[in-house]
This record gives sequence, structure tokens and C-alpha cells, in this order.
Amino acid sequence: MASFHPRMTDYAKEVKARYTTPFSYVLALMGFVNAYIYFKLNAHILVWACAVSGALALPVKFFQDKVKNHIVQANYIITLFCICITFIALYTGAVHSNAIWWLGTIPLLASFLLNAFFGVVWFILISGIFFTSLVLESKGLVPANVLIDADLTGRIIISFTLNSSLIFILCILTELIRDKAFEDKEELSAKAFQLNQLASLGKLASGVAHEINNPLTVIRGAQLRIARQIEKNEEVDKKVITDYMDKIQKNVARIQEVTGLMRSISSNAANRTISDIDINKIISDVIQMFSEEIQQGHIEFMTELPRDHVFFKGIYTEIFQAFFNIIENAVYELMETKQERKIIMIRLDKTSDSIVVIIKDNGRGISPLVRDHIFDPFFTTRTVGRGRGLGLSFSYNVFNSNGGTLELVEADNGSLFKITLPI
Repeated sequence: MASFHPRMTDYAKEVKARYTTPFSYVLALMGFVNAYIYFKLNAHILVWACAVSGALALPVKFFQDKVKNHIVQANYIITLFCICITFIALYTGAVHSNAIWWLGTIPLLASFLLNAFFGVVWFILISGIFFTSLVLESKGLVPANVLIDADLTGRIIISFTLNSSLIFILCILTELIRDKAFEDKEELSAKAFQLNQLASLGKLASGVAHEINNPLTVIRGAQLRIARQIEKNEEVDKKVITDYMDKIQKNVARIQEVTGLMRSISSNAANRTISDIDINKIISDVIQMFSEEIQQGHIEFMTELPRDHVFFKGIYTEIFQAFFNIIENAVYELMETKQERKIIMIRLDKTSDSIVVIIKDNGRGISPLVRDHIFDPFFTTRTVGRGRGLGLSFSYNVFNSNGGTLELVEADNGSLFKITLPI
């Protein structure tokens, strides 16, 4: 029902304005052709009606440059068409003429060039014209049928030509608008993906810096204590040195683990081809990226992953980010709550034809008022500056484009997301 409104979005005006000029030229051509046909039939009033409407439709292109309001432009064209058809109907038998049914295309034209609101307004106006014609005819006030002696075949040809031409043109232009809207949607999706990649890159960089700085601090401390032992020129305590070397070895291994993970992500990011993706490993890698938040927020992860790894064919970077966004929301939700035990449960199941991943947290949950909007682009429930509103929208589009689904399922407490991917 959003389209049932007199106002139009700037995007709708921009797209539909492209077709007012070609349609006005078609209307002008039809007006002149019908004027010629009626001239042959000696229907001089109709000749003038069609010729004038055709002439007035011609300068629409110049009219557009002067009057920027698309609503005015579109209604101008529709009014010309309505006047022309009304004249033809009145002078060819009123409600008994073929032309009276051409009026039914006017609300369709209004809906196409404007929106549903104007389609309804013009439908009411056309209904008024129809019933006015009935009243005039009942009182004998309708002009005589100037085509009473005209060939019936000729009148049918005129009616068929006008109606079929209009419907054909509207169908083609509707298809063009649909293609344009699809291209814009693809472009917006690509931009949203790039924005989310940049935001995720900042998040990953921050997490990696922390993950590396902590082990480096431990290594630096161990190195300084070993150096002090050596400087004392005393007998070195092998047990103390061994303990410090163990710490250094463990933290070097931690740094290697983090850099290895980043190398894996970066190499896959450069590869946009479809390949086998280990869902078990992606979930484990994403959880690892939040080790700092898990430690700070005292968050407990409970994972139920099958012993045999589950694989899915897709683009690694997209699938990784899609899972990253959902788990990130759960982590930050729990970091903002004050409950004693904070749990994120992730379960991975595999059926004969699908992969199902359940991600649930025991946070505050999602209000029923916003449940219908959480997958909308740029919609966020976080405070200003904390959320971009692209994460869930991006994940929703990724899973859908891969033949799967992302659903928000009602839960007793917290939030529960269900991801289904085809095998």
C-alpha cells in the first residue's frame, strides 16, 4: 500500500519521466493517424479533436525542460488523451460506441506514468464521464453519431488499433522499467557488499591488531626477564628460562595461527569463483575473530558441529561475511546486556538435501515492532554510530542468491536465526 499515495519517490519520478516523452510522441502519431482516418470519413469535428490533441502532445519534450514536476507532465499527457477519447466517444455513439471502452485504458496509463493513487483518481474521473454520457444520452443531449453511415469494419479497426497499440506500448515500457529496476538493485547490492566489506575489514584489522599485540606483549615481557637473568652474571635458573621459553613458544604459535587465518581469508577474498566451502571451518574461523569480545564480555560459545565436515558450493568471501555479520550481531548484543551467563549457541545439521545452521543468543531478543524490518537495508536497532544497518540485509541477500534462506525464528528468549542452504 506504500504506492497508494499522491507523493512519489525521487527514484520513481526519475525512472518514469524517461517514458513521458516517447509516449507523448506515440500519442501525437496516433492523433494524426486518427485525424486522417476521420477526414476520410468526413467526421470534421473528430478530425479537429484528434489533430489538436496530437499537436499538443508534440511539444512535451520542450514542456519537460520548463516544468520539472513529473506529476504535472504525466497528468498533462493523460488529460490530452482523455479529452481526445471523450470527443470520439461522444461523436460516435456515446456509450454505444467502441471508443467509450478506450477510456478504460486511461487509469492504466495513469498507474504506469504515475502510481496507484493517480490510477484510482483517474478511474473515478473516467467513471464520472461514463455516467455523464449515460445521462446526456437519456435526455437526448448527446451529439448525433457522425459515423452512423461509416463502415463498421473501419470503426472496429480504429478501435482495435488504438487499444492494442496502447497496451503493447505499456507492456514494453513496463518491461524496460523492470529491467532498469533490476539493474539498479544489482548495483545497490554491489555497493552494499563493498560497504560491508570495508566495515568488516576495519573490524578484522582491529581484531587482528589486538590478537597480535597481546602475544607480543607476553613475548616482550619474557624476553626482558631472560635478558635480566643473563645480565646478573649469575647461574641461570633453567626452570625459569624454560617457563619463559614455553610462554614465547605458545604466543608465537598464537600469532602464526592468527596470521594464517588472515592469509586464508585474504587469498579467498581475491578468488571470486565458486568453490567448495567448509562450513565447519568458516564457523570456527568467525568465532575466532571475536576472541577479544568473548574474553571482555565473558561470552560462552556452545557449538554443535558434525564430526564429518559439511561442504557447500559458493563464493568464500560472501559466505564468510554473511556468517560473520550474524554472529557479530549476537556478540555485540550480549556485550550490551548485564545478565550473568551470556551464551551463543551454534548448531550445524545436514539433511539429505540441505544444510541448516542455527545461531541463537540469550540476549534481549528482537521487538515484534521491528521484526519485519530487520532485513531492510540501513535498518538498525543499535545506537547512532554503532550500527550501519547493512549486516543482516547483506547476509539475507547472500543466502538467498545462493538458493538458501535466512529466517528470524521466534524463540522463548533472545534471538534465533535459521540459515538453510541447499546441498
